[in-house]
Amino acid sequence: MATRLTQVQSARLSRRAGGIDRLAGEYQRQIEDLTKDYSTGFSEYQAQVAKKMAPYESEVEKYKTEYTGYEKNIAGYKSRLKQYEDILKAYEAQPYEKVTPTYNPRAYTKYEGQTYAGDFYVNGMQISQYLASVGSPTQLTIGRYGEQGLRVGQEFSYLKPTPEKFTEAAPVAPKMPTAPSIAEFDTTQFEQKRTQFEEGYKREVGERRAARLQATRRSSRTMLGGTT
Repeated sequence: MATRLTQVQSARLSRRAGGIDRLAGEYQRQIEDLTKDYSTGFSEYQAQVAKKMAPYESEVEKYKTEYTGYEKNIAGYKSRLKQYEDILKAYEAQPYEKVTPTYNPRAYTKYEGQTYAGDFYVNGMQISQYLASVGSPTQLTIGRYGEQGLRVGQEFSYLKPTPEKFTEAAPVAPKMPTAPSIAEFDTTQFEQKRTQFEEGYKREVGERRAARLQATRRSSRTMLGGTT
């Protein structure tokens, strides 16, 4: 019984095997070309992104510089605001100042057409002048010795000037630039082509292998039916 394939059958099987190798080579070339197309497309995409991002990146650098200045300005502003708050807090806790005036009995002060002997002094100034010099709203009428509650050697309380309002406006932070909308690189067409090539290759190889197997079985049946 013959158990070997004929030369014709062997040649056919060899051609089918060679056909599969050619399919594999063709598939490999398709994938390589597709990879090159992908690289080219991605490079073009990157160039477009860089061009679109250039103005934004310039704005970001400008923003960084402005924000550095803002941080310096806001730090100074907060420091000055804190100083004002401390002054206001101290004033609210103790709005009065105390001094001990001295009395000069040899001084003469005219008030409403009358002359009064003596006057009270603070730091070398008549007390009314002193109060005006420190900005106190306390009004003191010149009077005789002992009037207005003034006594030699005793403290005198007067209202300190109200701290001026803090009117400085807070620095405004620069606005951070908004990044442009950048779409992701579209790989759909490349994935579709890769799937198409892969499925086509597998289908062609499967058909050739099925035909080869069928031919082998048919040849085997023929040879089994013969005699030697």
